[in-house]
Amino acid sequence: MLRWLLSRCGSRVEPGGIAGAVWQELEQRNGFENQSLQQKGRAEVMAKRRSQIEVFGEKYGACSEGLEWAKPYRTLRRAWAACKNPNWMLWGLWAMGVVDDRQHRLFAVWCDRRVQHLMTDQRSIAAVEVAERFARGEATQEELAAARDAVWAATRDAQCQKLREMFNPFS
Repeated sequence: MLRWLLSRCGSRVEPGGIAGAVWQELEQRNGFENQSLQQKGRAEVMAKRRSQIEVFGEKYGACSEGLEWAKPYRTLRRAWAACKNPNWMLWGLWAMGVVDDRQHRLFAVWCDRRVQHLMTDQRSIAAVEVAERFARGEATQEELAAARDAVWAATRDAQCQKLREMFNPFS
């Protein structure tokens, strides 16, 4: 599953249609069967049938902004292919139980590692290490909370420094 998430971020995935297989599983799991629309007029059936997006949104409590964006797409597969908001994509996977907290956290760590060269504060780098150890069961809730607090402190310090530079450029 993590390989599939990574494929959405541009990493190479082996051939064989992992994404297609996952979508087939999701559609079956959520009761979205492919129904023949040729028996009746397509427009009539489409007007009466609720879209997969509407069913999904109701079932999982999707945000109104995401549902509004997804309205033009009748199927989850089409919405997924067009989606540019990774937060919605990750939330959808988590809500459906495709990824658990551990996989979600490891994916976040993977994303952090891709931009770690831009991290200038050691507290941020250390927090990524703690998050990874926590996901692997090697760190405690307390260690994770301390790392989170350290990252917020680093963020606050960086913001204060930037404000000092903006309003007092000669210091």
